Amino acid sequence: MSVYDLQTIFDQSKDIIAVLDLDLRYVMANLEYCRYWSKERDEVLGTHLVDVIGEKPFDSLVQGCMQRCVKGEVVHFEKWLDFPAVGRRFMDVKYTPYRDESDTIIGVCLMSRDATERMEYIEAVKNERNKFDGILTSLNLGVALYNPNLTIQWANRFMYEMYPCQDMVGHKCHEMFWGKKHTCDDCPALKSLESGETHSVERYVDNQDRWISLTSIPIKNDRGEIVQILAHVVDITEKKWSLNKLEAREAELASIFRTTQVGIGVVKDRVVLQGNDYFFSMLGYERNELLGQNVREIYSTQEEYDYVGFSGYAKMEEETTATMETQLVCKDGSLRDAMITITPLIPGQPEAGVTFVGMDITDFKRADKALHQSEQRFKQLFEDVNMIAVQGYDHSRHVVYWNPASEHMYGFTREEAMGQLLENLIIPDFMQDAVKQGHAAWVNDGVAIPAGELDLTHKDGHLVRVYSSHVMQETASGEKIMYCLDVDLTEIKRIHSQLVLAKEEAEFANKAKSEFLANMSHEIRTPLNGIQGMLTLMQGTNLDSVQREYAQAGVESAVRLNRLLSDILDISRVEAGMMDVEYVPFNLHEAVQHVGTMFKLSFEEAQIHLHCSVADDVPEYVVGDSARLQQVLTNLVGNALKFTESGEVRVEVSLLPSVSEGTHRVYFSVSDTGIGISDDKLKTLFEPFVQGSQGYARKYQGAGLGLSICKRLMSLMNGHMAMESVLGQGSTVHMVVTFGEKKSQDTSDSPYLTQNDGLSFGLNVLLAEDDNVNRMVGQRQLEKAGCMVSIASNGVEAIEKLRKQQFDAVYMDIQMPEMDGVDATRCVRAGVAGVENRDVPIFALTAYSMIGDKAKFMNVGMDDYIPKPMEVEDLLRTLHLAMQKKYGTGDEPAP
Repeated sequence: MSVYDLQTIFDQSKDIIAVLDLDLRYVMANLEYCRYWSKERDEVLGTHLVDVIGEKPFDSLVQGCMQRCVKGEVVHFEKWLDFPAVGRRFMDVKYTPYRDESDTIIGVCLMSRDATERMEYIEAVKNERNKFDGILTSLNLGVALYNPNLTIQWANRFMYEMYPCQDMVGHKCHEMFWGKKHTCDDCPALKSLESGETHSVERYVDNQDRWISLTSIPIKNDRGEIVQILAHVVDITEKKWSLNKLEAREAELASIFRTTQVGIGVVKDRVVLQGNDYFFSMLGYERNELLGQNVREIYSTQEEYDYVGFSGYAKMEEETTATMETQLVCKDGSLRDAMITITPLIPGQPEAGVTFVGMDITDFKRADKALHQSEQRFKQLFEDVNMIAVQGYDHSRHVVYWNPASEHMYGFTREEAMGQLLENLIIPDFMQDAVKQGHAAWVNDGVAIPAGELDLTHKDGHLVRVYSSHVMQETASGEKIMYCLDVDLTEIKRIHSQLVLAKEEAEFANKAKSEFLANMSHEIRTPLNGIQGMLTLMQGTNLDSVQREYAQAGVESAVRLNRLLSDILDISRVEAGMMDVEYVPFNLHEAVQHVGTMFKLSFEEAQIHLHCSVADDVPEYVVGDSARLQQVLTNLVGNALKFTESGEVRVEVSLLPSVSEGTHRVYFSVSDTGIGISDDKLKTLFEPFVQGSQGYARKYQGAGLGLSICKRLMSLMNGHMAMESVLGQGSTVHMVVTFGEKKSQDTSDSPYLTQNDGLSFGLNVLLAEDDNVNRMVGQRQLEKAGCMVSIASNGVEAIEKLRKQQFDAVYMDIQMPEMDGVDATRCVRAGVAGVENRDVPIFALTAYSMIGDKAKFMNVGMDDYIPKPMEVEDLLRTLHLAMQKKYGTGDEPAP
């Protein structure tokens, strides 16, 4: 058949058909094709495809399809295309290879069918479906269709929102909704298939934490056969939670109703319909004994019954709720006071029934009565008290109570005062605004008026000094009453003035005593230092045995006198409250051993064994006052040596359990095998100037101050001391001291230096001392230590010598003529003696040893402090400090 014959046939078709050769030129085109492209046939035949359809559709779509087709592929697609004649149409397009009799491809046959109406119908159906889907979604309703084998055929958008997935169509319902491989036991779809009826189920979805309601509805054909299942799912989580909350609330209310300690019930037509357990137990009835009975049974009298009935119902009409007090009668006939609150079940319709709440106020009424009686006793109490003026003021400051003492203190009788304003009676003009504001703040805001001293006005106009305290009391009716309790301070103030004067006189006397002691200390220690120093120097010369014995006796007497002076000063400091203790790190083991070292020679001469031991668990370093501790131990060991003729003295130290973090409790004991002490002496032994032996014939020397000082030093160090003794066998002193904990141990060299024999410091020192004897002693001791010594008689000379010569250290007396040591030190530190001497070590050398002296000297710039009489160890310690400052090391001096 020729192309022309085909063209004639295809002209009868509504499809658009054309044939192109391999060059894509039209060989045939039916009339419908030409109409769509708005061309005459003659314009189309022989024309290239692109000249008809245009370059854009050719390049983007047609060219590729043509190339595939001429290679033998049938190309089929559906697409919206634009035509000049008919506009935008949805076309079903098919390209087929055009072959000759030998099956050779000689062109392309193009056939397109206009499917626009079909597509528009599909779109309309889709839009309707989306509209329906939107309605279901807006109702939060998930809908799906199953076939009888439970395979999902369709699901709306909300179902996809509830169960997110790409596509649930074709999957089993139990797989998509419940994540199960097998059907559910209570599957509503299976039940609908079996029964042909609608079935519903509520389920909790674990992995989604939600509740749903699933309903299955069977869909039947004309023959009554079930062909589909319509399932709709509703999220009922909020409803379920609300229901659970409602049930919990109902259970809570039921529990409250059942267990509350207030009677609750329902009455209708004067008949008891309901009541909680407390209501029945309050009246002593069983539940079945009152339910259904007339409420008159529980009222004590007909009058009470009528009062509650008529008055209560009348109040409910006006105020919705009625509250009143009444009296009920129990089953056993006893009476109970009650507060009844009645509320209609239906507002405005009390005849429909009421709820009542009954509170047993019997005990409250009794307490109120007791309170009233107590108030009367309270008022009567203050009626009889003459020392305390008591007034009561109501919320507007009017007098409601005025006791007889107030009449005496302020001059107003009770009759004159009652009903008057507080400020018009006893408040001075300058205080009235403050009193009004303070009273209002207390009544309204609860801000109490503080107690204190006040000057209040007497009836005759003079001021009365009182100590006034205030109490706010609330009466049974809720009214607030402020009570003022005033004590006349006139006599107390007079006594106080006398006490203040006595205190000032005592302080003046104590100050004078302290100054006297300081001056006496200086005046006694200065010559004492000369005596002890000269005797010590004499011992270093060539003496025969008798001379050496005399010199040693003199030294011992000087030491004894110095110790007595120190004890007198210490007991004075303690009594004046001027004794302080330091809290600095020190080596406890070394401090104890040093005490033993001090007494070594004395014990050897007395042929008595001294044993000092420190337990291994006692910390080496602690924080406390090593000097005071050694003072106590030295005193106790000295006493033990004095009163022991044979045997031994033991000093033992051990650790006790700590009572607080960061502390060490250390136990000390000093025991001897001496003469012991009788029980009657033991009781007073720690008092000042008390000794075990008395009278002119006493065997042992001493002033009796040592143990008293030790006892008081223990108290200052937060310690305790006790003593036990057996006459003829010996004594033991027990001590417990609490020290601070030393975190990082100080491992510096021991500060306890006792002799300078054979040492040569080689330092150039300046000694400023006005007393000739003390100057000689100091010079000789420094020279024995290998020092080159220059002398100055006062502070002015010391500064002049420092300007002319460089010194390694300065030993500065405190009390000197022209310029004392304190002012001289200030001048040196200020650079008056030369900038190069501002940091020279300066050591105080003084007979001042009162409390605070050392701190005062250190504060003006001195490096250390040596009390007189000067001990060798103090001198060596300061020379070591000077060596360290000069060379920057702690090396020992050269031998």
